[in-house]
Order: sequence, then C-alpha cells, then structure tokens
Amino acid sequence: MFNNVRWLSRGKVLERFVECFEEITVFIENKDLANFPQISDHKWVSNLMFFTDLSVHMNELNLKLQGFGKSIDVMFVYIKSFESKLKILKRDIETKTYKYFLRIKKYFKKATTAGVMESILMYQNIVNSLFEQFSERFDQFRSLEQTIKIIKYPDVVVYSTLELKDFQWMQIDDLEMQLADFQGSIWTCVCRLKVET
Repeated sequence: MFNNVRWLSRGKVLERFVECFEEITVFIENKDLANFPQISDHKWVSNLMFFTDLSVHMNELNLKLQGFGKSIDVMFVYIKSFESKLKILKRDIETKTYKYFLRIKKYFKKATTAGVMESILMYQNIVNSLFEQFSERFDQFRSLEQTIKIIKYPDVVVYSTLELKDFQWMQIDDLEMQLADFQGSIWTCVCRLKVET
C-alpha cells in the first residue's frame, strides 16, 4: 500500500500504535496469534500507555530544540522549562489525576486495581530519574547561565559575573574593553534618541 507520509519519530510510532491498540488486540485474538501474550498483560499495557504519554512530552521538547537560528540561551530556556514540566508530571502521577497522562488515565479507568499502585510508584521513580538525569546532564549550562546572557543582553551584562574559562579558545582577551565600548555606545544612542524626541 502506498502512503505519502514522512518518517515518524519513535514517539509518533508509539502514539499511532496506542491509537490502534484495541484494533490490534482484536486482530491478534481473531487470528489466534499466541505469540503476543503482552497484549493481555496489565503491567505491559500500562507501561506502554505511560511511556507513550511520556514520549509525547519528550517529543515536544525535541521539536523545540530542532531547527536553525536558535541560540544557546533560547535552547537552555526550553531545557529549564522541561525540567519544570517534569516536576508537574511527577505531581500529576502522585495525585493520580493524570491530567498530562491521558492514555494511562484512560487505561486505568478500564483496568482492575490490581498492580496499579505498584505501577504508579514505578512511574514516579522514572520521572524522578528523568529529572535527575536532565539536571545532571545540563549542569554545565547552569554554571554558564550568566555568561550565556551576553548573547541577548550585551548592553547590561556585568563583565565580572561572566565565567569565561570555558571560552579561552575564542581568544577574547580584550572582551572587557570591547564590552565597555559597546555598552557606552548603546547609552550614547539612547541619549541621542531621548534628545531627538
């Protein structure tokens, strides 16, 4: 069958699989395919729903980080925003509201309560672990956060707050002087505009 579609990301494949899950289950049962006992395993299905929901959130971040013309400070804002979202996701699981885990919410409504609490604890641990990994992986960016601001706000950044040891390869020995000249020229322009208006 010919379809004019683009390659799907892993998350999109999971989403599509879960959307068709009932049909897939019926197909497997009608064809009497005994090779797929996972389809009727509560734990496997709830994990599938959870990871599909989680991958949707991760795909959103992934799409935001892609593309041209994004500076490091903008990308780091996306990362920090996602870390905040992970805290919200954790609370969503702890309170059992599943506002941001729609597939797991739908599945838990239909499923028996056996094993649900064990799954919830596991999901909390997974989200915690994901948050810790993000924090650890992007820790270097946190230490450079003030320095990164020079990209957007060179007119107000204070040279003494910059961590430039990681930027020695740029050979910017006279950056302090250049920054002073730039900030001075900005103030000159602002003063001229005030006088003219």
